[in-house]
Amino acid sequence: LRAVRPNTGSSRGFYVQDTTLQPFSGIFVFTGSSPPGVAVGNQVDIAGTYTEFFNLSEIESPTVTIVNPGATLPFSPIAISNPATIATGGAQAEGHESMLVEIANVTVLTLNPDAPQDFDEFAVTGNLRIDDELNPTQDNVFVVGTAFTKITGVLTYSFSNFKLEPRNDGELVP
Repeated sequence: LRAVRPNTGSSRGFYVQDTTLQPFSGIFVFTGSSPPGVAVGNQVDIAGTYTEFFNLSEIESPTVTIVNPGATLPFSPIAISNPATIATGGAQAEGHESMLVEIANVTVLTLNPDAPQDFDEFAVTGNLRIDDELNPTQDNVFVVGTAFTKITGVLTYSFSNFKLEPRNDGELVP
């Protein structure tokens, strides 16, 4: 298990991926208004119904069994050399959906790509959006030109865009 959405609201759930690191080996598990009942690092077995919810691949109505509650995460994030390949319209975006990825040496291009609305997102090199869904305390306070040596997070899809979701502030490395 790679990441858990905040335990509030009606879009709860978690992101899992298998150890093959091959494209299409991650998926979102939707638990609705129910607490996910899992933690990062849990090894789980999941049964449920596959669906595409507004183009996000997910398992709904899941039955989740925690096989190992304290598993060591078996692999590092997948290094993506060109952020544009996983941004909206990128050739590798769909295959890396719901997977833990890492980009390096990027710069903030746009503070608020949805202006005048503000959804606490910013866009970096390659027009890849960085969002705060998994880390609600994150805010788009980075000025245009802010450089990051790396950003790690789960790649997800919402509101017609692929977005990288850092799990905590430590995954945004200046």
